[in-house]
Amino acid sequence: MKKILSVVLAAFMIVSCLPQISFADSENITYTAEIMKAKGGADSIISMTYDDGIYDTALFLNEQFEMYNLRGSCAMIPAKNIKSDADLLKWREVFAKGYLDAQSHSMTHMVLPGQVWIDANGETGQKAALNNTPENYQTELVDSKDLLNEYFDNDVLCLVASNNTLSNGAWEVAAKTYYATRLGSVGDQSLDVAIDNDPSDGAEKGTWQNLYMRSLYRSQSPEALRSLIDNAIEKNLWLVTLCHA
Repeated sequence: MKKILSVVLAAFMIVSCLPQISFADSENITYTAEIMKAKGGADSIISMTYDDGIYDTALFLNEQFEMYNLRGSCAMIPAKNIKSDADLLKWREVFAKGYLDAQSHSMTHMVLPGQVWIDANGETGQKAALNNTPENYQTELVDSKDLLNEYFDNDVLCLVASNNTLSNGAWEVAAKTYYATRLGSVGDQSLDVAIDNDPSDGAEKGTWQNLYMRSLYRSQSPEALRSLIDNAIEKNLWLVTLCHA
């Protein structure tokens, strides 16, 4: 686990589910230790995720994160981001610096849509519904993780669902394959998920397999962005951000 205060998803997920432990020394004096929800007893956690494996964005982030000692996660699309040995080499150089890690955004960014997404997108949704096959679940969700683990020296623990949607069948595969899934539910994540929820609890919003997140846009003012951080600190939240470029 990287020694960081601003924690990426991969670092936050290795957390004990025991709220307290007690032990005694040789003189029978009992001590009580509490499992902290955030590393170092921090008031909040910010997990910065960057979708689509945009290389120029990753270069910029490496510079900025080195300057401010931050960490983040790139949601990678192996079939699109890594088409040659040269691509693989340059991405390995990005991740070797230790400021970014690789998580999965599926193999090709194929949409594996749930019914709400299908209904909301008309003809496009009906066409995308045909993607929901066991073969596509295997390639997009399982094989992408295996390939990224092979390519890079970090454990791929999180799936970032394409177009923020998964069918029930796709979600069941994802839940067996990943420790956490970012499905696109908008909101603020409670730190209590570390203690109160098991990764197999289901797709209820705010649990490991349906993390809350906040999208960041260029049109947002610096004040608006800072307010997200201030709110997370004030209310002891885990802020998961989505950004592209």
